[in-house]
Amino acid sequence: MVRRRRSRDVRPTATGVSNEHVPETVVARAKAAFRHRAAGVYADLAFDSAVVEQPACREDRQLRFEHSDGLAELVIVDQGETCVIRGWAHPPPERAELELDGQEVGLIWKVSDGALVFRDVPHGLIRVRLDGAEGLAPVYTAWVRI
Repeated sequence: MVRRRRSRDVRPTATGVSNEHVPETVVARAKAAFRHRAAGVYADLAFDSAVVEQPACREDRQLRFEHSDGLAELVIVDQGETCVIRGWAHPPPERAELELDGQEVGLIWKVSDGALVFRDVPHGLIRVRLDGAEGLAPVYTAWVRI
């Protein structure tokens, strides 16, 4: 009896489903996501108006991220090809950086009184990095698709 060897990348899971039909690009992006994990505090998504049913809901999408020491709120204003992202954070950071999935360079905003604005943001996966005073760990929001 000849036994066929399986690739190391094709393993049955607890449900008996394997990943052999997962496109290579999906696997590569998933692995890259782990490489992008940076040291700092992570703010989890606590509220997303896109998934909460509310009568007479505003068109703007509202997001709230919470972490052990504070929170960040963002409002996404869709402008067709791009978006405007406005928000604030507590405690107020000194600087905010909008990270775009697959991009080496993000958009940077010097924060004033905790308020931040990013203009002409393309649709896609984003997260925000909030930098406080020197010596404090940066805060990263969860990745969200806008």
